[in-house]
Amino acid sequence: MTEEYDRDKLHESNDDLWRRIIRIPCVCERCGNEGEEKDFEADHIVTRGNLRLRWNLLNGICLCIGCHKYKHESSITEIEYQVWFRKTYPERWRYLQELKNQLAVDVDLEEVNKYLRIQLIEAQKIKKIFEGQITGEGL
Repeated sequence: MTEEYDRDKLHESNDDLWRRIIRIPCVCERCGNEGEEKDFEADHIVTRGNLRLRWNLLNGICLCIGCHKYKHESSITEIEYQVWFRKTYPERWRYLQELKNQLAVDVDLEEVNKYLRIQLIEAQKIKKIFEGQITGEGL
């Protein structure tokens, strides 16, 4: 295998892990709709082209398919979405804007992959605990 192939595979794996973690709550952070994981999209606040923030978990938001589609329908809704996000999550917005404007860095894809794998396991555990409390199981 070539180094380029390995890099592409890590890139894809990181994208998949990031998406899975962001979608775990199964609640749209914009409208509050609940459902199953298949009903949601993981959306980047700052474009995923920004490698400094691409796999940063604070740069992701869980949206139902309808809200995700609404966000991407036109540049007007994209601006509306940014205004909504800035008002709803002001500290997170400032954090992302500060990082977005910093110089790009080389990203260690293997380290990102290890980190995301650990975060996925932890998020799944938390979800199971939460679901157990909701249904009364395991108390």
